[in-house]
Amino acid sequence: MPLLVFAAKETPGRMNPEFDRPSVPADIDPAIAQAGREVSILTGSLPSDLIPDSNNRRTYSMSLIYALVARGGTVLAAHSGDKRDFSQATQAILSKIPPNNSKLTYVWEQYLFHYISEGGLTFLVMADDAVGRRMPFAFLGELQQRFTTKYPPDVIYAAGDNGLDEFDPEIGRLMHQFSTSPPPDALNQARQDLAQVKDIMVQNVEQILSRGERIELL
Repeated sequence: MPLLVFAAKETPGRMNPEFDRPSVPADIDPAIAQAGREVSILTGSLPSDLIPDSNNRRTYSMSLIYALVARGGTVLAAHSGDKRDFSQATQAILSKIPPNNSKLTYVWEQYLFHYISEGGLTFLVMADDAVGRRMPFAFLGELQQRFTTKYPPDVIYAAGDNGLDEFDPEIGRLMHQFSTSPPPDALNQARQDLAQVKDIMVQNVEQILSRGERIELL
């Protein structure tokens, strides 16, 4: 039975103030902020671990929430900084990434999915929208460099699902580093790279979903 997409209008009293849009960081393109506001809200109750705690904070601590390295639709290595299952959400996005080299940000609810696709590999990170783009893309650039330095092409293209999961802890270490103290050089390089592709950087997830598809966190 196909999954259905339900786009619901906001109902007074239903939205929690915690999930209102945060102030826009200085490095985020206005187009992203506007795109984020335009994404429809899918019906259904929020997962319990997305509900703010008693101190009015989200339950995850890192601004980089989930990251992976994939070859096509095959996830080779991944790490989550959160207890939720992001496999359905990321697989839906991976299936829509074109085979050509590209850098893009997909907007979905309060999240941004940033990716670099190059040489048949995709480096993707899911981040809170409050952190903007520069730091996540700096993270992706460093992730790409470390992964392709560690593994030769023959190993990469012979690996199956989670075939290089020995790299998972390295992804986790990088996520923590960039969430807490990102290297200045990496941020500067990311700023230059973003300036070159700023006009093609943002797309709403709804625009890439086929009829009957739905993204949800499990």
